[in-house]
Amino acid sequence: MFIIIYDFGTSSVKTCLFKIDTEIHIIANATAAYGVYISENGGAEQDTEEWWEAICSTTKALFDHSGVQPDEIDGIAFCSQMGGAVLVDKDGNAVRRPMNYLDTKGTEEYKECMGSGILKVSGCSLYKLLRNLRVNYAAPTSAEDALWKYKLQGVQETL
Repeated sequence: MFIIIYDFGTSSVKTCLFKIDTEIHIIANATAAYGVYISENGGAEQDTEEWWEAICSTTKALFDHSGVQPDEIDGIAFCSQMGGAVLVDKDGNAVRRPMNYLDTKGTEEYKECMGSGILKVSGCSLYKLLRNLRVNYAAPTSAEDALWKYKLQGVQETL
Protein backbone atom coordinates (compact mmCIF):
# COMPACT_ATOMS: atom_id res chain seq x y z
CA MET A 1 0.00 0.00 0.00
CA PHE A 2 1.28 3.48 -0.92
CA ILE A 3 0.13 6.73 0.67
CA ILE A 4 1.09 10.36 0.13
CA ILE A 5 1.15 12.80 3.01
CA TYR A 6 1.22 16.58 2.54
CA ASP A 7 2.41 18.72 5.44
CA PHE A 8 1.51 22.37 4.83
CA GLY A 9 3.79 24.60 6.85
CA THR A 10 4.07 28.35 7.07
CA SER A 11 6.36 28.70 4.05
CA SER A 12 6.40 25.33 2.26
CA VAL A 13 4.71 22.00 1.72
CA LYS A 14 6.62 18.86 2.62
CA THR A 15 5.32 15.89 0.66
CA CYS A 16 6.21 12.27 1.41
CA LEU A 17 5.43 8.96 -0.25
CA PHE A 18 5.21 6.00 2.11
CA LYS A 19 4.95 2.29 1.51
CA ILE A 20 3.04 0.46 4.20
CA ASP A 21 3.28 -3.29 4.67
CA THR A 22 4.38 -4.89 7.92
CA GLU A 23 6.43 -1.71 8.43
CA ILE A 24 6.21 1.87 7.20
CA HIS A 25 8.91 2.91 4.71
CA ILE A 26 9.50 6.37 3.29
CA ILE A 27 10.00 5.97 -0.45
CA ALA A 28 10.45 9.59 -1.60
CA ASN A 29 9.98 13.16 -0.42
CA ALA A 30 9.88 16.64 -1.92
CA THR A 31 9.44 20.22 -0.75
CA ALA A 32 8.11 23.32 -2.49
CA ALA A 33 8.03 26.85 -1.10
CA TYR A 34 5.25 29.45 -1.30
CA GLY A 35 4.87 32.99 -0.05
CA VAL A 36 3.49 34.60 3.06
CA TYR A 37 2.25 38.08 2.22
CA ILE A 38 2.64 40.45 5.18
CA SER A 39 0.83 43.80 5.21
CA GLU A 40 1.32 46.87 7.37
CA ASN A 41 -2.02 46.38 9.16
CA GLY A 42 -0.91 43.06 10.66
CA GLY A 43 -2.12 40.91 7.80
CA ALA A 44 -0.43 37.64 6.90
CA GLU A 45 -2.00 35.92 3.91
CA GLN A 46 -1.17 33.17 1.46
CA ASP A 47 -2.21 32.25 -2.06
CA THR A 48 -4.25 29.12 -2.79
CA GLU A 49 -2.82 28.94 -6.32
CA GLU A 50 0.69 28.79 -4.87
CA TRP A 51 -0.45 25.98 -2.57
CA TRP A 52 -1.90 24.11 -5.55
CA GLU A 53 1.31 24.57 -7.57
CA ALA A 54 3.29 23.23 -4.60
CA ILE A 55 1.03 20.17 -4.34
CA CYS A 56 1.39 19.47 -8.06
CA SER A 57 5.16 19.95 -8.24
CA THR A 58 5.94 17.87 -5.15
CA THR A 59 3.57 15.09 -6.19
CA LYS A 60 5.20 14.94 -9.63
CA ALA A 61 8.64 14.84 -7.99
CA LEU A 62 7.56 11.85 -5.86
CA PHE A 63 6.45 9.90 -8.91
CA ASP A 64 9.56 10.89 -10.91
CA HIS A 65 11.95 9.77 -8.14
CA SER A 66 10.16 6.63 -6.95
CA GLY A 67 8.85 4.87 -10.03
CA VAL A 68 5.49 4.51 -8.26
CA GLN A 69 2.55 5.25 -10.57
CA PRO A 70 -0.46 7.42 -9.63
CA ASP A 71 -2.86 4.47 -9.85
CA GLU A 72 -0.83 2.68 -7.15
CA ILE A 73 -1.68 5.31 -4.52
CA ASP A 74 -4.13 3.94 -1.95
CA GLY A 75 -4.62 7.07 0.11
CA ILE A 76 -3.61 10.65 0.83
CA ALA A 77 -3.54 12.72 3.99
CA PHE A 78 -3.02 16.39 4.80
CA CYS A 79 -1.88 18.27 7.86
CA SER A 80 -1.70 22.03 7.91
CA GLN A 81 -1.05 25.21 9.79
CA MET A 82 -3.26 25.96 12.74
CA GLY A 83 -6.18 28.31 12.36
CA GLY A 84 -6.18 28.44 8.58
CA ALA A 85 -9.34 28.51 6.48
CA VAL A 86 -10.04 28.90 2.80
CA LEU A 87 -13.32 30.72 2.21
CA VAL A 88 -14.91 29.55 -1.05
CA ASP A 89 -17.88 30.50 -3.20
CA LYS A 90 -20.64 28.10 -4.32
CA ASP A 91 -18.33 26.79 -7.08
CA GLY A 92 -15.46 26.05 -4.71
CA ASN A 93 -13.30 29.02 -5.78
CA ALA A 94 -11.40 30.93 -3.12
CA VAL A 95 -13.09 34.29 -2.50
CA ARG A 96 -9.97 35.81 -0.98
CA ARG A 97 -6.46 34.87 0.05
CA PRO A 98 -6.53 32.70 3.17
CA MET A 99 -5.26 34.41 6.30
CA ASN A 100 -2.28 32.70 7.83
CA TYR A 101 -2.19 32.00 11.57
CA LEU A 102 0.31 34.87 11.87
CA ASP A 103 -2.37 37.36 10.80
CA THR A 104 -3.23 39.81 13.57
CA LYS A 105 -5.60 42.18 11.76
CA GLY A 106 -8.26 41.34 14.35
CA THR A 107 -6.29 42.71 17.31
CA GLU A 108 -8.68 45.59 18.01
CA GLU A 109 -11.71 43.32 17.54
CA TYR A 110 -10.24 40.87 20.05
CA LYS A 111 -9.44 43.56 22.61
CA GLU A 112 -12.89 45.10 22.26
CA CYS A 113 -14.70 41.82 22.85
CA MET A 114 -12.45 39.80 25.17
CA GLY A 115 -10.31 42.46 26.85
CA SER A 116 -12.91 44.39 28.84
CA GLY A 117 -13.17 43.71 32.54
CA ILE A 118 -11.28 44.23 35.79
CA LEU A 119 -9.82 40.74 36.21
CA LYS A 120 -7.72 39.57 33.26
CA VAL A 121 -5.64 36.57 32.26
CA SER A 122 -3.10 37.36 29.53
CA GLY A 123 -5.17 40.40 28.52
CA CYS A 124 -8.43 38.46 28.38
CA SER A 125 -11.36 39.15 30.70
CA LEU A 126 -11.45 36.36 33.29
CA TYR A 127 -15.26 36.31 33.18
CA LYS A 128 -15.35 35.94 29.37
CA LEU A 129 -12.56 33.39 29.42
CA LEU A 130 -14.38 31.21 31.97
CA ARG A 131 -17.71 31.62 30.14
CA ASN A 132 -16.14 30.49 26.87
CA LEU A 133 -14.51 27.52 28.54
CA ARG A 134 -17.82 26.49 30.15
CA VAL A 135 -19.91 26.87 26.99
CA ASN A 136 -17.44 25.98 24.23
CA TYR A 137 -14.79 23.98 26.12
CA ALA A 138 -12.31 26.37 24.45
CA ALA A 139 -11.60 30.07 24.35
CA PRO A 140 -10.21 32.46 21.75
CA THR A 141 -7.19 33.80 23.62
CA SER A 142 -5.32 35.66 20.91
CA ALA A 143 -5.94 38.03 18.02
CA GLU A 144 -4.29 35.32 15.90
CA ASP A 145 -7.33 33.07 16.46
CA ALA A 146 -9.33 32.77 13.26
CA LEU A 147 -12.53 34.04 14.87
CA TRP A 148 -11.27 37.62 15.17
CA LYS A 149 -9.69 38.08 11.77
CA TYR A 150 -12.59 36.49 9.89
CA LYS A 151 -15.17 38.39 11.97
CA LEU A 152 -13.32 41.60 11.14
CA GLN A 153 -13.04 40.62 7.46
CA GLY A 154 -16.78 39.96 7.26
CA VAL A 155 -17.52 43.36 8.76
CA GLN A 156 -15.15 45.11 6.33
CA GLU A 157 -16.59 43.39 3.27
CA THR A 158 -20.17 44.39 4.12
CA LEU A 159 -19.36 48.09 4.59
